Amino acid sequence: MDGRRYGNADAREIGAADRTPLTPREHEVAELLSAGATYAQIALELSISQATVATHCKHIYRKLGLKGRYALRALRTPAPEPWGVTLAPPARSPRLAA
Repeated sequence: MDGRRYGNADAREIGAADRTPLTPREHEVAELLSAGATYAQIALELSISQATVATHCKHIYRKLGLKGRYALRALRTPAPEPWGVTLAPPARSPRLAA
């Protein structure tokens, strides 16, 4: 990937192998983040710095194999209708209703 090494594993192996459970604090951050809170709001709510929030988020994304906050929110969102649309009858044009 980027060639950086972490202990005995390179960056590619970290993303695939790190499936450790979230810590209680990471759970708190993940819940707030998936609910739409910003880093500043999370920092204020949990009495931690925004840099600490960013670090927790990085760990959460790595552990869950996600790319960012929108992927995290998608985990929380209920499944959509099949094919991503709600099927409904087409609206009738007033000119055709005779």
